[in-house]
Amino acid sequence: MPSGRFYFLRRISDNLAVPSITENIKQKAIEIGFHKIGIVGADALTNERTDFEKWLAAGFHGEMGWMEREPEKRTDPRILFSSAKSVIVVALNYYTPHKHESDTGKGKISRYAWGDDYHDVLKEKLRILLDWIKTQNSTADGKICVDTASIMDKSWAVRAGIGWLGKHSNVITTDYGSWIFIGEILLNIELDYDTEVVPDHCGSCTVERLGRGFQVVGVPASRLAQLALVLAERAHAAHAVRMRWIQAQGIAVRGLRL
Repeated sequence: MPSGRFYFLRRISDNLAVPSITENIKQKAIEIGFHKIGIVGADALTNERTDFEKWLAAGFHGEMGWMEREPEKRTDPRILFSSAKSVIVVALNYYTPHKHESDTGKGKISRYAWGDDYHDVLKEKLRILLDWIKTQNSTADGKICVDTASIMDKSWAVRAGIGWLGKHSNVITTDYGSWIFIGEILLNIELDYDTEVVPDHCGSCTVERLGRGFQVVGVPASRLAQLALVLAERAHAAHAVRMRWIQAQGIAVRGLRL
């Protein structure tokens, strides 16, 4: 029997089908605490790379020069992990019912930043899942990725059927909206792959203010929906990255608010 791929012998006992390892992986992911999971082949993101390179060429990445480096690595998981055959994509819902304080003299912190660092939370859960997969197949190996890795996690989430890419450039799920963290495991074995993607449910809204406070001006809604365009120069997330560096240098900055 060839190595590197799961082969399943299904038998019927008392009219019950034995679940495949793919089904078991999905069930285990839910048990660990993930809210959604999809699995696809580790093929290059060809179309997404074209759009990404156009985005870079237009200078929309602002001062985040590191995004220009190795675009092929961001769009081909086999460069990140040479033996990758499958991409397991998970989503973790971070919404909480707690309310922001009503005191206008205090700033607000986005819910995604409440609690422990989500990178640590995602990595730990993904590590538990990968370790469990290794107990099911001794040849299994993988690489854990969160949004600090050179990987287009939102594109993989769309391909794996987690949700669709909204006009605010974030993945929207039918269950949890955009309140999700995304993570991946690049796996060296082939599994049963999901083929259904979530249709784009965005309408024809023409609002200009989107997402976490950034604004897109003069872009038709239809074009925005097509490219899910983000101007990083106006994005609060990019601004926050720069501000952390500035503050680390001991530079006092006034008049700017995150």
